[in-house]
This record gives sequence, structure tokens and C-alpha cells, in this order.
Amino acid sequence: MVKLRKKFRKLLRDPKLFLSDAWQKHSRQLLKLLPYKARGKYKYSLVVACYNVEKYLDSFFTSLKEQRLDFKRHLQVICVDDGSTDNTASIIQKWSKLYPKNIFYYHKENGGVASARNLGIEQVIHPFVTFADPDDFFHPNYFKCVDDYLRTHSNTALVVNNLHFFYEKDGITSDSHPLKFRFKEAVSEFRGHELDNFFTMGVNTGVFASRIIKEEKLQFDPRVKPTFEDSKFVGEFLLHCTNDDKVAFLRDAIYFYRKRADGSSLIDTTWTKKEKFGDCLEFGDLALLQTYQDKLGYVPKFVQRMVLYNLSWFFKALYNSDERVKFLSQAEKERSLSLLEQIFTYIDYQTIVSFEINNLFYFFKSGILGKFKQAQLPQTYVYVEKVDRAKEQLQLTYFTYFPQEQVSFSFCQQEQRTVLPLHSKTVTHMLLDQPFVYEKRFWLPYAQLEQAVGEPKEPKEQKELKSELAHASRQEQIQEQIQEQELQVTVNGKPAVLVIKGKHYHALVTVQEILTELKPHARYANKDIWIFIDRHSNADDNAEHLCRYVKEHHREQEYYFALEKDTPDWQRLEAEGFNLLAFGSNAFKQKLAQADKIISSNIDGYISDYFGDNYNLSKKLVFLQHGVTHNNLSKWLNSKKGIACITAATPAEYDYLVKDYGRFFFTDKEVKLTGFPRHDSLLKGNQRGKKTILIMPTWRQKIVGTSFKGRQERTVNQEFAQSQFAQCWRNFLHSKQLKELAVDQGYKVIFAPHINIAPYLEEFALPEYIQAWDIRTSKVKIQQLMQEAQILITDYSSVAFDFALLEKPVLYYQFDQEEFFSGLHLSAGYFSYEKDGFGPVVYNLEQLLQELQATIARGGEVEEVYASRIEETFPFRDGRCCERVYQVVKELDHNVY
Repeated sequence: MVKLRKKFRKLLRDPKLFLSDAWQKHSRQLLKLLPYKARGKYKYSLVVACYNVEKYLDSFFTSLKEQRLDFKRHLQVICVDDGSTDNTASIIQKWSKLYPKNIFYYHKENGGVASARNLGIEQVIHPFVTFADPDDFFHPNYFKCVDDYLRTHSNTALVVNNLHFFYEKDGITSDSHPLKFRFKEAVSEFRGHELDNFFTMGVNTGVFASRIIKEEKLQFDPRVKPTFEDSKFVGEFLLHCTNDDKVAFLRDAIYFYRKRADGSSLIDTTWTKKEKFGDCLEFGDLALLQTYQDKLGYVPKFVQRMVLYNLSWFFKALYNSDERVKFLSQAEKERSLSLLEQIFTYIDYQTIVSFEINNLFYFFKSGILGKFKQAQLPQTYVYVEKVDRAKEQLQLTYFTYFPQEQVSFSFCQQEQRTVLPLHSKTVTHMLLDQPFVYEKRFWLPYAQLEQAVGEPKEPKEQKELKSELAHASRQEQIQEQIQEQELQVTVNGKPAVLVIKGKHYHALVTVQEILTELKPHARYANKDIWIFIDRHSNADDNAEHLCRYVKEHHREQEYYFALEKDTPDWQRLEAEGFNLLAFGSNAFKQKLAQADKIISSNIDGYISDYFGDNYNLSKKLVFLQHGVTHNNLSKWLNSKKGIACITAATPAEYDYLVKDYGRFFFTDKEVKLTGFPRHDSLLKGNQRGKKTILIMPTWRQKIVGTSFKGRQERTVNQEFAQSQFAQCWRNFLHSKQLKELAVDQGYKVIFAPHINIAPYLEEFALPEYIQAWDIRTSKVKIQQLMQEAQILITDYSSVAFDFALLEKPVLYYQFDQEEFFSGLHLSAGYFSYEKDGFGPVVYNLEQLLQELQATIARGGEVEEVYASRIEETFPFRDGRCCERVYQVVKELDHNVY
């Protein structure tokens, strides 16, 4: 059923691709049924480097056995076992016994794919050779198609064949490789050094003339790994081709590249290897460019494009991805950047500007040209991203490596009128810990036209009537004038190209055209309806508290609170008289489409993008936040397209979100310092007398399962109990000293982990004296827990901010600090737990117990150093956070210049 749904979605998304893939699949099945085995002209060797591929070998050999070209007569399969530790050897030997004249087994100590292939080259006996990967497989017509071509083109040195992806998890094939443009024609032919825009990267889809490899003693370079060893080999092979040697690209010879279900394909694991950032660049990309320069005196365009294509994956994977380079030393990062600088001395400016493959957009080209060639694109492209119709503003962005450029905006009708942005910001995008691209963001008013003043004196009634009619007429005239205005942006005195939803406007564009292009889909009525939601599965966060305020103080506002019906919070809010919507119901979908504001403490996709189209950017998403943003969440938050407002609780948080040259997209238009709505009631119900220790650790990405699409829930990680997280917290919860402290001093202990840890509560086997609190099922609200507790023990959770607001002591237990901030889960932001935190930071169990004992001995009082930090952190304790947030939401609809 799941496969059927996926196929149906694929049909809707790309009917042409769906039908093409379906035809390919069924044609393979039909070809298997054909009894006839063709006799061809040539014989072919396959060098197959094998390492722990027992799961895939049967499929690989079967695809060879089922070739239309007679397998027994034409194919030599040289399997080199590179020191496998599974059953790879026995499976190859099994097939070798079945086909002793075709399949040959060789063993070597583990040394990598390059050394295995080099051993295999020594065994090649046929005029053509290919280097297949044993987890992939061939279309039944693959070698027949190749042989049919070579039969009439004997001077061919290399045949490049068509790679399709096979997604193992879903059993679906896809003709979606970024280089598929090479196969628009059934056959494309070139001379060896004159490939122009065509190029090839892999040896698995190439069929090579063995004579050139043997004559030139070509080998794979074992220093080039985990990627580009193929490309370097191909590049060196083509360098030794003569003008008489031809290269052909065959569309119908299809090779299936397996995307493994477990994510262990080389393409998935390459970024975990240090060699990718150093040796791969030095001995691969750079060495290939230098070799061509030394032999030919120049680097052909196709070689430049090969390297640039390879590096396009590098830039796309690493920009703003601090977590992927965290394991590199500073020296290794500097080496990587130095090698990139050397590489780009061989790649021409025009090659970069004109590169059209793999979505290497202006963003990347701006960074590459600026950082590595101290150059700019010939034109600046300014993107019109959004329209704020209520405030009559346009959001414009563009990219540059030179942030001090002079930019100006003007609207032209009968005369040109310069306009200043109301809000602006420069965002820094990073690569290997250095600035790579600066993004300039602006909110521009488009309706600042002067109004006529002065009226003749007339009788009051007549004057009022005329005034109303004149005002209406005047407003229509103004709107017409506004929409007829033409927008022009200049950067360093040169007109920029405006880009709206992928369309390029080299001439001026009217406001009317912009408004039309960015008009939301008709399904979104955008009535004055507010939808509140915390999570689909529970409430009791900022959205609930703000909703209650609106319900009690602004009954004129139509609102709904969304929540699943079978939850304890539904019963509680229903009893209070909330207007509830069952999350996921037809009524919910209808109101969600109609509403103009979605107000939530959560911004996950099932809230920010429920229908999968970002609501056509028609909704105003008000992000109330679940906790104070103190870590670097920029990559996640920047991906949320429709955020109109974010509330901040502290000045430091506000500054972090809006600061110029920061990592977040947001300006002072979107971010408002209001305090959190839940803080009003939190402070109001605070209690100090109860002896309760509240233990609230947060979660870790790698120890919980994967999330279900559109849900908070996740799959269960069967190895959770073996994680460092589980063991460290279990040791604390079961420690003899904790029990003695709690029992002797009369403390109650509550263990209340994050919602993503809650499914594993049984793994902790809590002692009888410790009470478990599960956010999914408990009728006790989280605020009540904090109000009644005296001491909080957490690790990195933002609940520490709420607890500190109550002026109660916090202990941070951070046994995995380095790993936590490695970027796998998140990256550190402005907040230092040691310098800015509200209590002592400890790193092992002994320290934690010592600090807990000291805190109890003080009677649960906050130490002076932390009390002063608390005082400086929170500006709002007046019980009016809900009121401030409500006013901010209302002001989203008001145009105030």
C-alpha cells in the first residue's frame, strides 16, 4: 500500500518520468523471457572490486546471466575480493563454479577499491573493459546495445552509458541523474579531446578500449578516495586518446546504480571521510587539472566542467553545514580551502558563469567567483521573494561576496522615485568556518505615494458625502498608480535582473506584475481566522496560553485551537470552552485553508507546511517558540518559508536572531521582543515551599528513531538502552547517593524527559521513590511541575530558562557536551552554559551529586552569581506577555510607515 501511494505521488509529480520508468521496468521483465541469446562482435571484461557485498552479489550476477548478449561467449567477470569479512568470497565462488569460464575470483588484503581494480586490470584479456560495482546491476539489453554500436564504430575508445538510480527501499527506478542531458539523443559522438559541454565521471558506466589502458599503463590512484578516483582515471584515459579515437554516449545502454536502503552507499557516506576534504582534492581534482595543463598547455572545457561538477556537490553539501566539518581540525579546513584556491586557478571565469548542471545557482556562483577568483557575476540577480499585502511591502534578496556594494531601489512611472528599505539585513553563509556568500535581504515599501491635501468649504452633510466619494475615488486612483509603478534595482550603478518565481525580468517590472505572480492559490481564502496549535498531540505551551488570553479578552476574534481529539489536553480544553479543531480532520483542513494566521509554539513541517506547498506563502506564521533560542538553529529556522513573526523572550535572544551579518534570515520586522505567553501564568502560580527535585533531560537526534512524516511520533530505536545518554541518566537515577539525599531530606523526585525520550521511560526502570512524568499521557501540566519544584536538573534543555525565571536553582549535567554540540544534533550559538547559564555545569556523576548536595544544603536558594544573571536575562515579569504578543499579531495587518 505504501509503495502504491509513493508511485501515485510520483505519477502526479512527474507523469513523463513515471511512464518512462514504468516502461523500463516492464521491458526488463519482457527481455528476461526471451530465450534467444545474441552473438556479438566483441568480448568484454568486467573488473569488479568487492568488499562486504554479500547482499547484492546474486542480483548482480543474475543481471549478467540474463543479458541479451550471450553471457557465456562474451563476458569475463574479474571479481577482486578486497579482504571482505562477510560471505562475499563464498558467493562469488559459488557463481564461479556455475560459470568457471566467465567468473573469476581473486583475493587481496583490504586496501581500497583502487588497489582492487588495479589488480583486476592485470587480468583483463578482452578488447573492452568496464568497472562495474557489485551492488549495482545492468539492464538486460546493456551489453547488446554496446556491442551493436561498436560493431559499426571500431575506432571508439570509450562508450558512456546511461545511469539510472534504483532506490532499494521502495524498489523504484528513476532516470533522474543530474547528467541525464547527455542522453537526449539516442547516440552522441565526440572526438577524445573535444567533448565540449559533455563529460563523464564514472567508470561503472564506461566501456573502455583495453589497449589504451594497457599501452599507457593506466591505473587507479589509491590516494584519491572516497570519491573522484573514477573521474581521475577517466580524465587520464581521455588525455591519451588521439583525435581518431571516438567517445560515444548511448541512451539505451542502461546501468542501475543502487541507492542502498540503509544509507551505506558511497554517495551517502563520503562526507564522513577526512580524505574527501584533503587528499581527494589534492591528488584528484587538482592533479588532473595540472596534468592536462602540463601536457596540452591548457585545460579543455570538458575537464574544467568535470571538476566543477564534482565540486558542486562539495559546495552544496558543506555550505552552512557546520556539523559536517566539525570533525576536521583547523589545519585540515585551511588545507581544504587552499586546495580549492589552487583548483580554481585552472577553471575559467566563463566556465563557472555558464555552468548549468546540478542546480549550481547564482548563490553558489557568487560565492565561488568571489572567494576563489575575486570576481563577480556579470549581472546581479535580485529575487522578489514575498509580498506583505497588508503592509504593502516587497521582500527582495540577492547574493554577493562583496557586502559593501552600493544598492538602490526606485519606482518609476512618470518620474523615478528612490525608495529606502524599511528593514534590511546581511546574512552570512559559511563554508569551512569562513564566509562564503553574503545574502542581502530587504523589505521595500511599494505604496508611499503622496496624498492630495486641502478641500473647499461646503455644508457639513454635503462635504461628508463628497469626502467619502472622493476618498474612495482617490484610493482607487492611488492603487492604480501604485500598481503601474515599475520597480528597478541597481547594484553598483548597474541595473539588476529581477527574478520572480524563476522568471527573469531584464526590463523593468510593474508592481501589478509582481502582485500577480505572487498571488496565492484560490484555495486559500485568508479570512480573519486565527489557528492556534502547540503540537498535534498535546497543548500546554505558548499557543494554549495566548489562545486563552484571546478567548477571555478578545471575544470578537474568530479562533480555533487544533489538537488531536484522543488526548488528555483535549478534554481539559474542551471543559474550558475552547473552540477546538480535531487535528487532521476535514474541519481542520477547511479552517486551516481559510485562516490567515497560524500561531504556534512549534514550527515543524506538519504545522508550517501542512498541505506541502508552504500555503503559497499566503499565511502569516507566528512562531511563539517552544523555548528560548540559544543554540544555532539557523539552518532549521531559515528553511521555514512563511514566518511573519517570531517572539523572543530575552534581549540576547532577540539580538542573536536579528543581528547584521548573523546566520538567521530575520529582521526587526519579523522578530519581536515580547516575552513568552506562558510566562504570565508560570510566574503567577509559582510556589517555593515544596521539596521537589525535577529531572528534565532533552533528547539527542541519533538515539531516537526517525520521525513519521507529518507527526511528532518516531520509530523506536531498539538500541536506545545501550546509548551513553541512557546509561548516564540511569546511573544517576539509580545512584545510592541520590536516594539518600532525597529520602533523608524529604524530597520528592520526578523524572520528566523530553517527549522524544518518553517512549523509552521503561528502559530506565525507575526506583520506586522516583515518579515518572510522561507528557503524552499525564494530566499534570508541565507548568505545574516547574511551579511546584524546588530544584531542576537538566542537560541542555531550554526549560532551564523557564525555571530560572522562577528564580530557582538549575544544575546542568553535560556528560556529552562535545558530541552534543558537534552539529549532529545542533550547533552552539551565542549562549555559553558556563558563562551565561543559571547554575553550575557538571560533566560526571560525582560532580552532579556534589552540586546537588550543596544546593539542598542551601535550602534550594540560588547562588548570587546566578541570581544576577537571571535578573539581567529576563526583562518581562509584569504578567503582560500575552497582551504584548496579541498586539504584535494584530499589527501584522496594519500598515504603519
